Amino acid sequence: MFFNVGIFFIRLKVVVLPAVFGDSDGPTEKQKADIDEAYGMVEAYLGTKKYIAADHLTIADISVGATTVAMQPLHKLDPVKFPRTAAWVSRLEEHPSFKKILLPGAEILRFVVNAAWEKNKK
Repeated sequence: MFFNVGIFFIRLKVVVLPAVFGDSDGPTEKQKADIDEAYGMVEAYLGTKKYIAADHLTIADISVGATTVAMQPLHKLDPVKFPRTAAWVSRLEEHPSFKKILLPGAEILRFVVNAAWEKNKK
């Protein structure tokens, strides 16, 4: 959970806030590299497990998973570079709670950020 709050979510925030409240029209190459670095950390956390902290879904998966799913429209996870993370996200996306709550929320975020990026390009 500290990873999500202290490292991962911040990388989401530094892309979203300048888009919505500033003049950013997309993530910078540095921001994309920082996000990839965080994806790499998730990959390492997963190791040989199916989930972040155990072999079953825990609050850690919900926390990091929410950020990961929200990050997808901003900088898509590369399944070749991060295969365990991509498989983990696929498992999460099949979970009823993710389908009902987190995926629609991520779609709203995608819409808001993309609209802001388009506005900021003008």
